[in-house]
Amino acid sequence: MSDRATDPDALLDQYGTAVKLKVRQESHRLS
Repeated sequence: MSDRATDPDALLDQYGTAVKLKVRQESHRLS
């Protein structure tokens, strides 16, 4: 589990998912 937490790819994946969710929320608010 610690390996995954420090894995750059895993962090990027987490970040990408968070960004997608945020973008989706923003677009809902704008429309």
